[in-house]
Amino acid sequence: MLTIDLPCSPLAPDRSPVRIRYRDAGEEPAIVFLHGGTLARHDMKNKKEIWSVNLINEKDIDAQVAKEMEEAKKDIDWANSNTPESVPKMPRPDKLKKELMREAATPQTLARRDSRKTV
Repeated sequence: MLTIDLPCSPLAPDRSPVRIRYRDAGEEPAIVFLHGGTLARHDMKNKKEIWSVNLINEKDIDAQVAKEMEEAKKDIDWANSNTPESVPKMPRPDKLKKELMREAATPQTLARRDSRKTV
């Protein structure tokens, strides 16, 4: 089984490097893959990254964290005034961001289009 080492991954933010295993390699000397919101191309012969781009906009995630923290604060304030026996806890922003990054990375897929095919 072949492997690629990535410096980091939103799917495993506490681990570095992250080792990706894959089964098949084509005849080309490079592989393009999508993992956890990162689209990258690796040179298989030299085991080096040629390029990569993060498809998840971290500023959007930060804005979503801020919005959810504000909503949580409103819920807590309301609970303190109306039901003090069952006040929810304020979520931790770092855990919320980790969860949102994972959610953003999960639904992405990569499709192959063979430009060498003739019709």
